[in-house]
Amino acid sequence: VPRSNAELGFTRSKVDRMQPKTLNHESSGAIRVNLVERHERTGLPEDRVLIAAFDLRTAFGLRAGESLSAQVNGGNLDVVGKGGKFRSLPAVTPEQKQALANLKSVSKEIGNVNGKLIPLHLSQQQIYDYQRNTIASYNGTKANNSNMHAARHDYAQREKSAGVSDKKLSESLGHGREDVIHHYVK
Repeated sequence: VPRSNAELGFTRSKVDRMQPKTLNHESSGAIRVNLVERHERTGLPEDRVLIAAFDLRTAFGLRAGESLSAQVNGGNLDVVGKGGKFRSLPAVTPEQKQALANLKSVSKEIGNVNGKLIPLHLSQQQIYDYQRNTIASYNGTKANNSNMHAARHDYAQREKSAGVSDKKLSESLGHGREDVIHHYVK
């Protein structure tokens, strides 16, 4: 049995893979408005979670799963990323401080004693799937640059424009190598 894509005849060059995406701010803003309206209409705790997770992804450049399992630790956001890699991100901007306050409030509201955005009646996979499907239903797709990962690219580009070093940016994004940020920033 072939063990790699190359053995199956599929190739993907690094040039194709490392292409920064530009967030469609108009579409992304509309998605957030739709999430708020949805929560006002349904009152479901999982819909409240989606708003808080959206704000965490925007403010800290988190991956979709990280936005659900991140925790407040004083003035920092503690995140366990891919491969169990831990990072503690300080809330510096007003947007980040507000996202932390929302995380703390929503996790308490939904009864999660661990401070995460996972409602008690759902597993982490269930809330992740709910998040992905809901965002997609509001046209949060890769095709129009408003999927959940596009916020990560936007965060990296804003940080780089503000003069953040490659090393510091790669650490805040949870990468071990500095060269990986070229996936997010030109």
